[in-house]
Amino acid sequence: MRAPLAPRSVNDLRVDDDQILRAEIHTMKGKGTNGKERKRVTQQESTLEPAMDWFINVDVRPDVGCRRKVVNIFFDNEAAGERVSISGHSFAALLMDLESDHRSCNMLSPDGCPRCVVPTSDICCDIHSPDFFAPYSVVIPPQSKCPSHSHISGFTMSSDDLALINALEDWREGTTISLHGEGFLCDLGSGLVMPTKVLNRIVTCTHAHKIKTVADLQKETSWLGAEHYGHQIVSLVLQHLPIPVIAPLFTSAPLPRSNGVVPSPLTTLAPKPTTR
Repeated sequence: MRAPLAPRSVNDLRVDDDQILRAEIHTMKGKGTNGKERKRVTQQESTLEPAMDWFINVDVRPDVGCRRKVVNIFFDNEAAGERVSISGHSFAALLMDLESDHRSCNMLSPDGCPRCVVPTSDICCDIHSPDFFAPYSVVIPPQSKCPSHSHISGFTMSSDDLALINALEDWREGTTISLHGEGFLCDLGSGLVMPTKVLNRIVTCTHAHKIKTVADLQKETSWLGAEHYGHQIVSLVLQHLPIPVIAPLFTSAPLPRSNGVVPSPLTTLAPKPTTR
């Protein structure tokens, strides 16, 4: 009886010898884990299964060179014969592929029986048939980062803030009735139109004067209804808490007249001649 094949490193394995590769893969597939081993494996860092590693990185491994070859060897697509037990390990019998019997089914035709012949595909894999797999390539577009909302510290509500809350409550109740009816409002409330979390966020951002446009409303609240009702909400916000007008830090005033001429900031008056 031949000795079992010693396990070797994946990088040192030569795929040219399909029999050794097949035996190596089935040795890895036959290794089971009991309860204690499974618990110990879950606690350790998970590693990629060697066959999956070959399948993913076959394009950068010249010793493999074909993605379909790894699949055929892993699933025994090209192997034939019974499995034999060698030293407690389950190996695939290293036999040559059996010939198809489609010629025996129909001896009158040189090509044999067309129904019994095993069809062969002209398409191999994305490495050897790149044109066929080109339409199935997936390109992940770069996603733009959503703007982060403002961080506002706690504050004490004023009468204007409370008035805005009442106005928003009246608005979402009226909108709920117009869309779904009074029965819907009594049964499920007005949170479907505008959640309470969004309402509170609007009041908080309005107190800090962060909402001035519909774009500001979308940025600060991420409310799905901002596109349809944003203009109405911004109108309520500016009505109850208008944006304060800040006086300019510097004021401009004309220079004092001199001989009826108002000099500009870039004009320098000539000095008067002195009389003796």
